[in-house]
Amino acid sequence: MYSFAQINQLIDRKPLARLIEKVYTQGSSSTRRFSYEGILFFKIELLRTWHGLSDPEVEEQIKGRLSFMRFWGLS
Repeated sequence: MYSFAQINQLIDRKPLARLIEKVYTQGSSSTRRFSYEGILFFKIELLRTWHGLSDPEVEEQIKGRLSFMRFWGLS
């Protein structure tokens, strides 16, 4: 099992970000909440898949767990 720090090192961000940006356009939603970089959404999907979380659950986990915050790139 890899740690989040090891996974972050394994992810080659630049090519992955270019691939994601081809299909994901960053902008604001109808609620005027600004979107994040595509790579961050990719990491959210990884967390959701690995831990079986819903959208609200993963949001709460990112806010409350240091390991999730660091994986997502928050200090």
